[in-house]
Amino acid sequence: FGLEEKFGMNAILIQMLPFVILHNGKPFVETLSAIIGAILLGYIAIRTRSIFYGVAIHFILFFSMDLFVVLMN
Repeated sequence: FGLEEKFGMNAILIQMLPFVILHNGKPFVETLSAIIGAILLGYIAIRTRSIFYGVAIHFILFFSMDLFVVLMN
């Protein structure tokens, strides 16, 4: 939350960059959706003052996508 003190809500856009870079190299749609996800998860983190909810949401999405792929095969 150190970025928020200096940059306000623009901190969300700053933290979006490494989030999207970490998703680079994955399917194009996933990389694009990482932009929206980073903004939403950043907003949730600032509103709740915790990264727990964002981590939980990210884990649930990751797990459910993997489960879907396994069940489809």
